[in-house]
Amino acid sequence: MHLTKREQMLVSLLRARPRTGAELAEVLGVSRRTVVREVASVNAKLQSEGAGRIESEQSYRLEVLSAERLHALLKDGLSDELAVLLAVLTSPDQSMASLAQETFLSRRSIGRAIAEINAEYASVVRLEPRAGRGVEATLLSAGAADVLASLAAESPYLATRLEELAGWDLGGQLVRESCARYREEMRPYLSSRQAHLQTVAAMAAAPFTHRESDNWAVTRARAAEDFYQEKRELLFELVTHRARIVDQIDALLRAYGIHSTRSDLCSLVFDHVVRCALFPTLMSEEMREQMRGMRLLHPFEFDFGDDLCARLREDHPRLLMESDFLALYVLASMEKPERRPVSVLVLCHRRSMSTINQRLIEQNVEKVDVRVVCDDAALQVALDERNWDLAVRDEDYPTLVEEVSWDMAFRGVLSAGELKIIRTMALDILYRKNVERMLGEESYFHLSVEPGQVYLSVLEDVLGRLVDEHRITADEADLIRQRERAGKRLNLGGIAFPHAITPVESDEFRLAVACLDEPVTDTDDRIELVIVVLASQSQADKSSIFTYLLSVIEDARARGESLPRTYEDTLRFLGGA
Repeated sequence: MHLTKREQMLVSLLRARPRTGAELAEVLGVSRRTVVREVASVNAKLQSEGAGRIESEQSYRLEVLSAERLHALLKDGLSDELAVLLAVLTSPDQSMASLAQETFLSRRSIGRAIAEINAEYASVVRLEPRAGRGVEATLLSAGAADVLASLAAESPYLATRLEELAGWDLGGQLVRESCARYREEMRPYLSSRQAHLQTVAAMAAAPFTHRESDNWAVTRARAAEDFYQEKRELLFELVTHRARIVDQIDALLRAYGIHSTRSDLCSLVFDHVVRCALFPTLMSEEMREQMRGMRLLHPFEFDFGDDLCARLREDHPRLLMESDFLALYVLASMEKPERRPVSVLVLCHRRSMSTINQRLIEQNVEKVDVRVVCDDAALQVALDERNWDLAVRDEDYPTLVEEVSWDMAFRGVLSAGELKIIRTMALDILYRKNVERMLGEESYFHLSVEPGQVYLSVLEDVLGRLVDEHRITADEADLIRQRERAGKRLNLGGIAFPHAITPVESDEFRLAVACLDEPVTDTDDRIELVIVVLASQSQADKSSIFTYLLSVIEDARARGESLPRTYEDTLRFLGGA
């Protein structure tokens, strides 16, 4: 049993804090009805595995009963696409019937999976069902072992399946010494885990690469040896031409006007070229779509990557790498911007993935200071240096550091949905940190209400006072007045939120609060507090503040808190320190 991608996102959201159905629907991009169904499905799976349960009152809350079982549930299982690709690359010439039996999928599901594979990895592999001949696989740019090892790096479950298919318990004895030599030779560029994944992938794919055999244990061992030799030859070829490749890198960096604070950037890029060549990373269509957005922001760096890859392939046709990874590596070496208000710590064990994820967060989440670490030693250093606002990790990395309270787990490259979750959490933290800046003490006051006054009349008094005290302009007051009179009101839990978009330039929201000495009525709502919200036209996201404020109010109501009556209590109520 395993959770779907969306179910994993839902659990990640609830691990961070309780959420309302409306919040979950917005972040997941689904309807409220779908949220109810998803929560019910997740709840059933959590409880059947003894991992936890989701309680629903005014908001959804996750109670973790076993962190270990929850982690296992989040990482277990293969997608239909991986199941089909694994079967085809380890047991070629299968009929549709045998493929259905091995993957436990219907013919229709297999057809959909094949279409997804061909779309996601169009430059890598092509699967084609042929009448009477089963499913044929054509590898376009990488060998079967490279494809399987790359995918297994993002899926512990797939890595386990490869060990089973390779007959590792017995067959591993036949390659133990040669595998140890290979790991040692590749140590500067490959981790022990990557070398192991390549070994079991080569052995599991032996039926695809070596076809027939009288003794599969021996053939699988020979497949691993052949794979090692191919990688040794590739490494020798690159290292032999190191000086020329470094000169090419330097010339292209100069041609594109790319400057770095690292004096050894050319050598670092060369090392990255070797790492990518020895352990290729497959780029899915989703990843390519994310890269298209980054190309618009950094065209010269991506042009550099394209040109360098093209020149390297001219001299080294066997070289397999994605030019975008080279561009991202260069971007990561560039001078970092000024320190941002929200600090984000990311644990991602693959360096190529870590660079991508860092840039994706910086591109999609405003005002964050991102630090990426790739192992436990670097993680401990980062934890000793400072307290981090957000901590997210690749759940496939088995970290032994226990002092971290992780806010979210992901796999491989962050998806658009996962980036949205990080953005939501970062904005929550940003607003909590900046409540006092958004709501200065001079913008808080008590207001006496005359007998019989209604909300719109009280609002006129609030706006008049704010204009008189130069907290807002007369034009801003008119904008708010027009919205409220047109019925575009936002009331919740005894609080009115008159608001408007103002032409005044600002990178922060502005708040003002009027605490009424007596409640007033607005249609069916009883208003005790008026919180004026002004957003600038120059702000990219003008609605996130309302998502934050409404979630804060929902949380306060769930705790049974009454509305605040002082400035200090209002700051605490709105999530400030």
